[in-house]
Amino acid sequence: MARTTLTVSIVSGASADALSACLRSLAAAGGAVEMAVRVVDNCAPFEVAGAIPAVLRSRTTILRNPERRGFGANHNKVLRGLDTAFALVLNDDVELAGGALDEMLRVALAHPKAGMVGATLYACDWAGPPIRGGGLPDAVAPPPVKVCLYHLMRLACPCWTENTHRIDTSPPGAETRELSYVSGACALLRREMLRDVGLYDEGFRMYFEDIDLGRRARDKGWRCLQAKAARVKHLEGSSFSAATWPWLLAGARRYAHKHHGPATRLATDALAAALGAVVRAKRGGAAC
Repeated sequence: MARTTLTVSIVSGASADALSACLRSLAAAGGAVEMAVRVVDNCAPFEVAGAIPAVLRSRTTILRNPERRGFGANHNKVLRGLDTAFALVLNDDVELAGGALDEMLRVALAHPKAGMVGATLYACDWAGPPIRGGGLPDAVAPPPVKVCLYHLMRLACPCWTENTHRIDTSPPGAETRELSYVSGACALLRREMLRDVGLYDEGFRMYFEDIDLGRRARDKGWRCLQAKAARVKHLEGSSFSAATWPWLLAGARRYAHKHHGPATRLATDALAAALGAVVRAKRGGAAC
């Protein structure tokens, strides 16, 4: 594959070590890629410049926020001025295996209608089988809450259920798998698709932006593909806390109100309210 110019959008989190590890893996994941890296300093509690490894320092620009912003708003800060054919949206709590970015780009170039390309995600380490979607550790969300959340997601976002639980039916040896959306943890986005569909909906604070973008892309005839040979490790749930519950519940409601009819909207509102009450009760009545 010829050398390709790519813009990488990554948002700083709470850990300098995680950001540094992510960027080091990025440098090794795209040997055939000329990349420009944009790190959005989302009011990180550390000096972001110090976390950037030497191998990427000359290719990295830091964009500082005056106040903390949500997932979509942070990445849109980079995507709005995108001047390369592709952008890689990346969480700072992921690490890419060697050659992963090369493989994602190879798949994107081979499929002109692939608006979004993702990788095979592993949860927390490389030991277990790859995951098919997201989840919350029991320490953060007790099993009864996870059950309620699962039903909320099934109701509000059927395509989340498809991505997470659908068995891989692609032929043996196939290089790609069709997805309903590509996880925002690691997503290769085609500029042409973004110009057609629009950027992330900033009305979502932290959750559902990727599902919403995938839905809008597929509605306009774009494909969401998984590059099966590209491997990415994601520290699932690292950004989830009591403070993020309202964003998750609000995201489910926003998605339902954007993409579903009155009955589903009403049911989603009721289930989100009930789940919020359960979470507050389990946290001793504290706001969540």
